[in-house]
Amino acid sequence: MNYINNEKLNENKNAVEMPGQFFRVPKELFRNKEYRDLTPAAKIIYIELLDRVGLSIKNKWHDQYGRYYVKLSRESIPKVLGLSSKTFDRCKLQLVEHKLIKIYKVNKRVHHIYVLLPHMKTVRVDSNDVSLDILDFDNHDAAQKNDSVQGYNFPFNNEMPDF
Repeated sequence: MNYINNEKLNENKNAVEMPGQFFRVPKELFRNKEYRDLTPAAKIIYIELLDRVGLSIKNKWHDQYGRYYVKLSRESIPKVLGLSSKTFDRCKLQLVEHKLIKIYKVNKRVHHIYVLLPHMKTVRVDSNDVSLDILDFDNHDAAQKNDSVQGYNFPFNNEMPDF
């Protein structure tokens, strides 16, 4: 058996050291009331998309405003995660409705997905008391006006065209 013991802790003793690669998961997906009705599959898809932003940064896949997007064929995520296309489409709609992604259709098979950050609520502990700071990040502060991507006009402060 491979139990967690002191030998498995990192140097700060606050996390377990494990070989391999991991996803970064925003705790807000599970702790913020706004996202409680997201299905587990939708959360996993969001985590996968968020992870793929790293590839987008490496390949410099961004629009003229510096916003990174994930290039995605319709089949790739369902195949990687073992989901049906129907489940993927339902989950994608949930993510759009919760303002976690915006989708730009490039052609019938390929879409650019803008992965947005979740609304953050954090608790700050002061030395004398506990205070609640609510941070509501504007996920697209660089584009509060109508923007254009590859010749298509769409307002980022409203809904992007969906497929």
